[in-house]
Amino acid sequence: MAEPRHALELGGDGMEDVETPAWEDVAEAMKALDGYDRTILTLVRGLAHMAVGGDAGRGLVLYADLGDEDFYNLIVPDAGAGSVEVVAGGQPGVFEARQVVSEGQALAALKAFWENGRLDQGQVWERQY
Repeated sequence: MAEPRHALELGGDGMEDVETPAWEDVAEAMKALDGYDRTILTLVRGLAHMAVGGDAGRGLVLYADLGDEDFYNLIVPDAGAGSVEVVAGGQPGVFEARQVVSEGQALAALKAFWENGRLDQGQVWERQY
């Protein structure tokens, strides 16, 4: 059985695409998100994709489209009330605090998607219609 095709798309200054990235490429690119020059990473796997944007050190937002036209946001259910401004894809946006995840959460979600094209079942996902 052939390996599924992966592609890594990086947004921001000096945008670049990487065909068939190694996991280390994905992790390094995600850790480089800074909310200024590097603001979004999209990992494509077949018809599905997962995108993470923001600043790896201050907070990230992450969603997945598994190719079935349903979107899923990675959330932190006990984050409390409030909102956080995050620059994702070059656009500042205000997100509920529960939608802003840590670098560790984002890495785990990306790794599960990179490995098997699925959501990380050890985390909480909110389905968007």
